[in-house]
Amino acid sequence: MCSETNMESFQKAKELGFNTFINLNNLNQEIDECIEAVLNESCFISSTMLKMIEIYCEITKRIATLSTSEKILLTELSAGKDPKDIANEMVLSSKSMSQMTNSICRKIDIPEKDKALMEWSIKYHSILN
Repeated sequence: MCSETNMESFQKAKELGFNTFINLNNLNQEIDECIEAVLNESCFISSTMLKMIEIYCEITKRIATLSTSEKILLTELSAGKDPKDIANEMVLSSKSMSQMTNSICRKIDIPEKDKALMEWSIKYHSILN
């Protein structure tokens, strides 16, 4: 499974142009697999890296379906801002805010519950920013 720390590390590595990511929790196993691949004159991509790429691609695909306003709202939530403050800043009524959050939830495929969107945005804030 992909932890928030791994996702942040993956995002930073991607931004810096690194094409390798080794999970320290599985270090020995990943090094053994890498050595075996090299000895067999094959390339090595760790299972952790493959999972990170899969998750990153899926999340970015979902984010791409959002409108500009929805992306702003999600980014503000990921920064830990209160939804009521965001609504005031974006000049949204409570009904419009509710409709927008429900729309985002449908587009990113999470339950339309009060805290689900905020939790999701905080978990993946490194990808949103």
